[in-house]
Amino acid sequence: MYGMIGFDGAEPLLAKLGRHTTGKGCLYIKKLADVDIRVLETLAEKADEPLGRNTQNEHSPSCACAGIGNDRT
Repeated sequence: MYGMIGFDGAEPLLAKLGRHTTGKGCLYIKKLADVDIRVLETLAEKADEPLGRNTQNEHSPSCACAGIGNDRT
C-alpha cells in the first residue's frame, strides 16, 4: 500500500500493526490475518489526512498509481 507510512506518528502504529514489511513509502502485508485491522484502518485514515498541500498527482505519469484516487469528490 503506497503512502501509508510517510506521516508523523506512523512508527508507533507500525509497531502495533503485526507482521508486515515496509519499503521506501510502502507498506507490505501478505495476509490480512497477520495484522490488526483496527491499526491498519488508523494508518489509512492518518495517511489520508490533508498535509496542507495537494498530494494528488505528485507522481510521474509512468507511475503505476498514476490516476488512482483522482476521482474523489
